Amino acid sequence: MEKPIRTGHRVPVLLCEKCMIPTLTAITLLLVTGLTGAVARLLPLAIPLPLLQIAAGSMASLAGFNLPLSSELFLLLLIPPLLFLDAYRIPMREAGELRGIILSLALGLVVFSAVVGGYFIHRVMLAIPLAAAIALASALSPTDAVSVGSMLSGGVTTIRRATSCFRLCYLM
Repeated sequence: MEKPIRTGHRVPVLLCEKCMIPTLTAITLLLVTGLTGAVARLLPLAIPLPLLQIAAGSMASLAGFNLPLSSELFLLLLIPPLLFLDAYRIPMREAGELRGIILSLALGLVVFSAVVGGYFIHRVMLAIPLAAAIALASALSPTDAVSVGSMLSGGVTTIRRATSCFRLCYLM
C-alpha cells in the first residue's frame, strides 16, 4: 500500500456557498436585532421592540430582501435562547419541590395525550396506521405554557414555566 506523498503545500480551503448561507443568515439576524434594539432606545416614543422588529422585517421584505431560514437553523438560533430565558426565570427551590408535578405534566401528559389522541385519530380514520396516528397526536399535543396554563388553575407559574421547558426540550 502506497503512502501519499506530502509536499508541504497546503491546499486552500474553499468556502462553499451552501456552508455560508446559514452563517450569513445568523449574522444578518443578529445585525437586524441589534439595529432595531438601538433604534428602540433612540426613539422618543415607547414602541415595543417586537413591533419594531416586525416593521423592519416587513420593510426589508417589501424592498426585495429574502432571507432563507431552514428549520434546522430556526431550531439552532431561536429555540435555545428562548428555552434558556424561560429556564433562567424558574425559581430552582420551588421547581425542586414541585418536580413530581412538573415531570408528570411534562412527560405524562404528552404521552397520555399522544396515545389517547392517536387511538382517536386511528378510529376516526382507519386508513392511518396506529403508529402514524400516535405520531400525529404527539405533534398536536399542547407544548407551550399557554396551553398548559389553561389546564391548570391560576397562580402556578413555576409549574407552567418548568413544564413548558421540559416539553420543548423533550420535543427537540
